[in-house]
Amino acid sequence: MTITGMGAIYVNLSGDMNHTVEFRGEGGQIVDFQVSAEYLDNVRRTVVPQKQPDGMGFTDDEGRQIKEDLP
Repeated sequence: MTITGMGAIYVNLSGDMNHTVEFRGEGGQIVDFQVSAEYLDNVRRTVVPQKQPDGMGFTDDEGRQIKEDLP
């Protein structure tokens, strides 16, 4: 796989294609592929949440800054 554009890949782990289709953006492509269970477990352990979980205590601005600062 070659990643072009903004150099990012967004992965939907929910199995709900409605969200993927709705938010893919102009020119976005949807590619279905299989990965090992080990890889999936690793992604889930290191993922940056799209939304701050309740109770974290950060403001929305602080949460966005944390995402920007993560490698």
